[in-house]
Amino acid sequence: MLIVFVEELGGGCGQFIEQISEILLALTQFSASDNIRNSAAGALPALIKCAKTAFPDKVAEMQIMAKKYSNNIIDAMESETETDCLICQAQALKEIIEEAGDNLLVAESVTQFHDKVWTFINSSENRISDNRKYEQENSNVEEEDDGLDEEDLLVLKEENKNEF
Repeated sequence: MLIVFVEELGGGCGQFIEQISEILLALTQFSASDNIRNSAAGALPALIKCAKTAFPDKVAEMQIMAKKYSNNIIDAMESETETDCLICQAQALKEIIEEAGDNLLVAESVTQFHDKVWTFINSSENRISDNRKYEQENSNVEEEDDGLDEEDLLVLKEENKNEF
């Protein structure tokens, strides 16, 4: 809901960016709801856009803000278990980088960012492989109670589908 105010008011909520940031940054790792984590991450790029509109001369401060938001999202991604949250977080990172403009990332930051993205991709591939292996190991079990039923198979397929 807070994002609606930020988007609608634009630069008009510039004086409240710091307070809104504190709230949203805390919610990017809110363990009780993946919807809240998604919304919080998705709102951060709008705050940068708001800052650009409200304070067009403060480019350095806006880039510091973008780095802070990016680091927060990357930290959240490291402990995230839901694929759709990871997708929302990656999209938010992309939008933050786009909003922040040129010179946000130096060569070392790009290398670190690349390494993190590569780690996330490998983790996703490992989850897909583990799901497939689990499905194969449990599909041919003779006792019905120990094997996977149709619903279990659908859940595994949905999890793998989300990874792509």
